[in-house]
Amino acid sequence: MRFDASQHQRMGQIQKLTPSMIQHMQVLQLPLAELEATLEEQFESNFMLEQVEPEAPAESAPKPESDEPVREDEAGFDRLAESERSMPEATDNLYESRPKANSDQDRDAKTDAMANAEGRPQSIEEQLLDQWREAEVSPEVASLGVRVIEHLAPDGFFRHDIAELASSLDVEEGQLQTALEAVQGWLEPPGIAARSYPECYAIQIRRRELDGTSQESGNWSLLLDLLAKDWDDLLNNRLKKISEQRGCSISEIEAARDLLGQLKKQPVRTLDNERPSIVRPEIAIERDESGVMVARSLKSRFPRFRLNPEYEAILKTGGLNDEDAEQFRKARDEARQLLEAIEQRYRTVERVANAIVARQQSFFTEGDGALVPLMMEEIAEQLDISVSTVSRAVDDKWAETPRGMLCLRDFFVGGLVDRQGRPVAYETVKKKVQALVQAEDRRKPLSDAAIEKALQEEGIDIKRRTVAKYREEMGIPNSELRKRHSD
Repeated sequence: MRFDASQHQRMGQIQKLTPSMIQHMQVLQLPLAELEATLEEQFESNFMLEQVEPEAPAESAPKPESDEPVREDEAGFDRLAESERSMPEATDNLYESRPKANSDQDRDAKTDAMANAEGRPQSIEEQLLDQWREAEVSPEVASLGVRVIEHLAPDGFFRHDIAELASSLDVEEGQLQTALEAVQGWLEPPGIAARSYPECYAIQIRRRELDGTSQESGNWSLLLDLLAKDWDDLLNNRLKKISEQRGCSISEIEAARDLLGQLKKQPVRTLDNERPSIVRPEIAIERDESGVMVARSLKSRFPRFRLNPEYEAILKTGGLNDEDAEQFRKARDEARQLLEAIEQRYRTVERVANAIVARQQSFFTEGDGALVPLMMEEIAEQLDISVSTVSRAVDDKWAETPRGMLCLRDFFVGGLVDRQGRPVAYETVKKKVQALVQAEDRRKPLSDAAIEKALQEEGIDIKRRTVAKYREEMGIPNSELRKRHSD
């Protein structure tokens, strides 16, 4: 086999993303907090940007040098959509990039921003270690307790074999066991470092302050014993078997089992692993004069910027040397490009929000169960923009609504069509399943087949396995485990 190297010429057209198009995509994608941070950074580094005071009129959109009107975002985003289709690799990691510093002033502003930024939030392990440093234990137990915490699983459980871990740490098994028990007894919330769910629940019960004379205290004591000796039967609702073995009534066992609802299955989840984010809306959804729900941009709430008129005047007078004039023009063009991108963002998010609200009117009048199936492709086709543009316009964008603060992305739900041809969202079907379970006779709970039949009678074509899937997603046990053996 012979390989030869050769050169060939080939003509073709390659569509490239311009810096302006890239910036429009970046600005549309950014969450509100990141957009404001970007604006603040650019304001500090670009002398042609001026913040508009509240009493000063803000330009609705920056004007280009020519007399041609600024084009709406549809045409620009159409080019973006075509670019994404022809060369998706060009935009896969587009949003990870940020404008690079071009001067010492840029670098200083970014350095200051980094210096003043909040530190990363503490991890779960760091929070637990901070607690453990305050533990009133011997130095030996304190040292081994650190190793126990370092070996906890992400869900807060200790899943290692004591003997094996003790051997690998070159310590006595009894010493490690003592340290584990000390960790279990000290850390908050109670239940962390448990080796199983029964032990997790038992730790929480033992650390509760109970009145030994009350009926509830007796139920807690019974539950503690059930966790130690009858967990498998309790988990599988074999209450009659437990009753016969213990010589107590089924109602007593059920009263004790019901207390599990006051305990945490994974206590570690109550610890904050991330800094809580503040949700701020940039869209308001409200009724217009005719009573129809519409979306309105809240851009007037946010800082506004424009081109500095004094510096623009200096540039137009022509009194600058070539080097300074070039610097002014570059700063002006960058500022104008950013302001255009922001204005397009506001328009696009508002247009997409209005299209969503028009399709989900029933949700605002009837509630959660009235969401209709909606796909991003439908909104993209209606507005004649790409699906990726719709996705960017709803990603982490929040709206004030009569039903609370909602993310625009949550209005996109899958669904089916009932026998009358009406669209029914999957979430609506789940709500119906939940309502049927809540209304059932707990002594004779509905099977998945019975729920399937009830929904079929409402005109919703659904299979038993789908009912089981939705039930499990909502954390609803099967009918055997939901069954109550007493009134």
